[in-house]
Amino acid sequence: MCKFVIPQILKEGKGKIVNVSSLAGRKEYTLGIPYAASKAGVVGLKQAFLAEFTSKGILINELHQDQFTLT
Repeated sequence: MCKFVIPQILKEGKGKIVNVSSLAGRKEYTLGIPYAASKAGVVGLKQAFLAEFTSKGILINELHQDQFTLT
């Protein structure tokens, strides 16, 4: 998705990207290696985006789905 969005954001001069992740990408997680690995990948992707695009006006955040309780 970012592959298609970033060129448009760069053309406009500013923008925001929000990645949805989980604390499983940052802490020990015993319920599924593939899930934890994919969420760790999202964390790494955000760090790479920050290094490359913050200075170009793109704000990048990470939302952890397990920070919220749905009722």
